[in-house]
Amino acid sequence: MPDGTMGAVSLVFARAGTRPIVGWQSSNEVQQVGQRTYLARGAAIELLAAGPASKGGQRAIQGVVTLAAVLPDQQAVETLLPSAVGALGILLDVQDASADDVGDLAVALDGKRLGAAPLVVLGGRRKVLLYDVAPDDTAPKRQQFGVTVASRSGLRLAGVLGMAGTAQEWAVRMNGQVPPNLVLDGPLVPHGEVRVRLAVSSAPAGPTRRNRRS
Repeated sequence: MPDGTMGAVSLVFARAGTRPIVGWQSSNEVQQVGQRTYLARGAAIELLAAGPASKGGQRAIQGVVTLAAVLPDQQAVETLLPSAVGALGILLDVQDASADDVGDLAVALDGKRLGAAPLVVLGGRRKVLLYDVAPDDTAPKRQQFGVTVASRSGLRLAGVLGMAGTAQEWAVRMNGQVPPNLVLDGPLVPHGEVRVRLAVSSAPAGPTRRNRRS
């Protein structure tokens, strides 16, 4: 990692032509590591209620799952994102426009502060709320911050995005459209991508010692 912090590599490397994004969206496959805990791209997800999971027809709490299979009926989801994130995106599917109009949504941060009112990008029944985030001077410094999103019924949470740059930059980039694949699948760890290469040591040949028993 460039700076040894959570998600540092994932925030640097992204698809060519885009700014880096960490986090998740409902179409992503993620690694389940507990009854309510999942690891996404540069992020960790904690559900309010245990999600269903099975592997080989057996109940399991570890393995790769699609978030769309565990998000239904979840009224609140917490996501841990790297502290280096400068802008936050909340991806939503509108289920009830009237409930959306009266504000059936709550967003809370632990470790950072939300900026002003969000910029909104609409695309059919899907929309993205784009916020600038700033350090919270009253909170201890950490490598990550928490984002909790809750909605009763009017809105369905479809993703939490941590982005380099500002909310205005991302609103201009999206240009009134919500791209279908904002977060790529993998690496499925919260600390970025790791590549391992095994190599045979070329140690110089020399005399060997053998243990002898008398």
